[in-house]
Amino acid sequence: KDGKTTTLKVSDLITDQAWIAGTFIPTVQQRGAAIIKARGLSSAASAASAICDHVYSWVIGTRPGEFVSMGVMSDGSYGVPKGLNFSFPVTCKDGKWTVVKDI
Repeated sequence: KDGKTTTLKVSDLITDQAWIAGTFIPTVQQRGAAIIKARGLSSAASAASAICDHVYSWVIGTRPGEFVSMGVMSDGSYGVPKGLNFSFPVTCKDGKWTVVKDI
């Protein structure tokens, strides 16, 4: 709130080294294989599809009464600090997005 930024290290917040080494790191290393197993497509195809969906909604717009989730700069909605990039429910029209309030 005072305009200062606090930097925290993940290693200071997650101190369970056994979990990091035994669960987290192997999961991250195998994420591509897990996506291929689940979808039959590579993670690159999954990411490309998500990008296409995102741009489509942004450019073409959302249908009336519908919204999508997009990573956008916070305007302070939902208690997320203003200026932080965060995933919000948004509607899109004419290439502009608007955060859906109070869902």
